[in-house]
Amino acid sequence: MLRKATLEVIFGENLLENLPFEMNLIEEGECFRIIRFGGKRVAGLVRVEMKSERHPSEISKNENFLEFEVLNREGNKYFCVVRKSFSEIFKELIGDPDFFSKQVGDDLFLDLPVKFNGGGAQVSLVGTKESINGYLELLENLDIQYKLKSVKDYDEFEGVRDADLTNRQREIISTAFDLGYYDTPREISSEKLAKIFEISQPTLLEHLKKSEEKIMKHFFE
Repeated sequence: MLRKATLEVIFGENLLENLPFEMNLIEEGECFRIIRFGGKRVAGLVRVEMKSERHPSEISKNENFLEFEVLNREGNKYFCVVRKSFSEIFKELIGDPDFFSKQVGDDLFLDLPVKFNGGGAQVSLVGTKESINGYLELLENLDIQYKLKSVKDYDEFEGVRDADLTNRQREIISTAFDLGYYDTPREISSEKLAKIFEISQPTLLEHLKKSEEKIMKHFFE
């Protein structure tokens, strides 16, 4: 039986120095997609609400930060792509650079989005009792303070997870769905999606085509 644990992670100095943001400039935000490029870099799709008269260009702060691109804006709320290097503590916290976006360990997954503000983040983990306990022990070993808010049984319709997609295909098509590529009218173009994943537009369209074929076969064959 899978369990879902929700915890509040408190931003101490050891975490703040590894974040790409000056958190005191942000009212709140959420990371709803993690994109891994293997080895050295990771990107997050985030929504941030800036404090009055602040802009996201002000909040990058250290060598871990590589790029902050604003995709959309509504008032002081920004939808952005954040790229950063894979620091050691970051690798410990979110798992191997080659994992699927939500995967933290063999039996442990993030239940995105991760919501955050200047003081900390609300993180939900899905896994076995043993894998969740192992992660909490990891936080303690890294001297990261947290408050366990709840633990409950987790039941999810597997759906697309069973459709035999590769990690890359799942990552691309789920991100396309989240960003409104399949909405009418489309909220994002294939050109912008390709830029997010740092691939050509024809390559992105080929990934989507293969993923769509697998999903259709999974549900209708």
